Amino acid sequence: MFLLFGTLLFAAQRAILWRAYAQTPIPRVPFADPVVYVDLARTWAEGNPMPAEAVFHTPLYPYLVGLSFRAFSLPVRTPWFTQLADWHNWGVMSSQAQMPTEAEHAYRKALELDPAHRETLENLSYNLLMSERYAEAEQFLSTLVEAHPDSVRGQTRMALARLARGDARGAEAFARRALALAPGEETARRALDEALRLQYMEPIAR
Repeated sequence: MFLLFGTLLFAAQRAILWRAYAQTPIPRVPFADPVVYVDLARTWAEGNPMPAEAVFHTPLYPYLVGLSFRAFSLPVRTPWFTQLADWHNWGVMSSQAQMPTEAEHAYRKALELDPAHRETLENLSYNLLMSERYAEAEQFLSTLVEAHPDSVRGQTRMALARLARGDARGAEAFARRALALAPGEETARRALDEALRLQYMEPIAR
């Protein structure tokens, strides 16, 4: 009885808050909330704070979902993708919807299925660089440039990661590799210029 009532309440919330549901964090994916909001429901039902991005996108809906699962002890289970493309696409959509935590989770799941998947490695490393998690980014970039030495993004981002941790010579090497593949790559050119500048300044600083 409690399970039935809780399920009906969940359905009612969905109908009442249809606008919020239609504006799910993953646009144009009408059944995104089983993955996004049910997982948030578990987070909140366990007494943890709701992530800021969830409250920003739909202020009330996630809390009502969480209340349903907490009050009626409903089973909370995030659907599981089995195909690499599904996880990767979910990561792309999450990034576009400014859900970095969900995007990272999806990319990592994709890499469990194929640790050398080029596009996933490129996207995850970019997200980590933007979050200033340079050491983590470099781990994935190492895999990327080893498995796909022709990846201009991989070589360029490795140069940026090396610059961030003060390895000017390493940054120069990766920037030159990127420019050898794509002479017009502006980010690699700027990384090379900065790496050379830092090396020039080293004797002066001593």
